[in-house]
Amino acid sequence: MLAPRKTLWSTPDAVMDHVIRMKEVTPLQPDDQVCDIGCGDGRCLIQWAKYYTKDIIIMQQNQQQQQQQQKESTTIEKDLINNDHSHCYASFVGIDIDPERIQQAQQASQEAREKGAIHADISMTFHCANALEMPHLFQHSATILFLYLIPRGLKLIQPILLGENKQQQQEKLRIVISYMAPLPNGQESLLRVDKIPVQLGTAWPVYVYQLNLATS
Repeated sequence: MLAPRKTLWSTPDAVMDHVIRMKEVTPLQPDDQVCDIGCGDGRCLIQWAKYYTKDIIIMQQNQQQQQQQQKESTTIEKDLINNDHSHCYASFVGIDIDPERIQQAQQASQEAREKGAIHADISMTFHCANALEMPHLFQHSATILFLYLIPRGLKLIQPILLGENKQQQQEKLRIVISYMAPLPNGQESLLRVDKIPVQLGTAWPVYVYQLNLATS
């Protein structure tokens, strides 16, 4: 077991609100893939995708205004507008070992799409798998990783994330966010620790790690 199993221990909305708005991950870029290992019922990724959908709507509205303003533009300028690749969006991947929780995640994400809360073109996939046994699900594609794992889970997953040396680190992974517990040997990559008020008089830590810094 890597992650807490009880629904009572699910990540609070206040924590995700803070994470989603961090300057290191906002706005998401088209080539970003957000991965949640131990995603449970998918609430964190779904909340993130809903927020990202609002960003997309604002972006599309701005583009429409720009296109309206450039109706009299030259042919070259029109070609640049027509070749805009902003229709490519970030993607979301959730991994959990519990098939019942994955089913809940898939159902919840589908309901959110049907209600229009998640943009139709956003890719969101949930895998029922042991992340330690199937690291290919995130190892070569994730750029942002969200973790709410027990300390033992973090200890087991860290070698896959960081490698034994910088050459073995994932090429794309740039930000790791760990809620409640730090990576055991991640001090070198630790960017900061944020304390998030969850209940009156109570604040829980979010550890932010920045990977793949420029090296000589």
